[in-house]
Amino acid sequence: MRVQVMTDDLLLSHGIASVLGEMSMVESTHISATQDTKDADVLVLFPNKDGDLPILREVGKRTKVLTILDRRQFNRDDERRFQSCADVILYLDEITVNSLESALRQLYPHSSNRKTYTPSLTPREKETLSHVAQGLTNRQIAHRMLITEHGVKRNVAMAMAKLGGANRASAVALAIQHGIIDPQGNSVQE
Repeated sequence: MRVQVMTDDLLLSHGIASVLGEMSMVESTHISATQDTKDADVLVLFPNKDGDLPILREVGKRTKVLTILDRRQFNRDDERRFQSCADVILYLDEITVNSLESALRQLYPHSSNRKTYTPSLTPREKETLSHVAQGLTNRQIAHRMLITEHGVKRNVAMAMAKLGGANRASAVALAIQHGIIDPQGNSVQE
């Protein structure tokens, strides 16, 4: 599927496009400020600071709209206002690789490629998660890896962000699910 991201926040649009581009079900991503959407299968929109969505001149008949709202600006009551022009609504603070992939599958349930996104962790992030899976504390992990506790916290935080985990336990569970580590906490060789 072809995805077009439209927002005036370049950092945000590049971040979303980068994550989407890694998904096997996404053929291409395009960042645009223009309103020509006839070639997009999915259009990702962000309301501007005034709460307005871009006026779309040409939305193809097949084009689905995914609207991402910033909870600091909008709340659940504002969803009603956006329902008429959005096929799916997500909140910025709830976005993970899994939630984006789930939204795309909701828009196109019969997508031809069902392979899921596998995050790319550094060797140190994998090693840190292995130790977390074995039940070690940050201090114990730091001692084994010969790094500071802050370094352990950073590795765990990066792995959690890449995997979409809300905490250490969910990051370990997701790492096992993605085949990054085995259930005993051993790193899986690639």
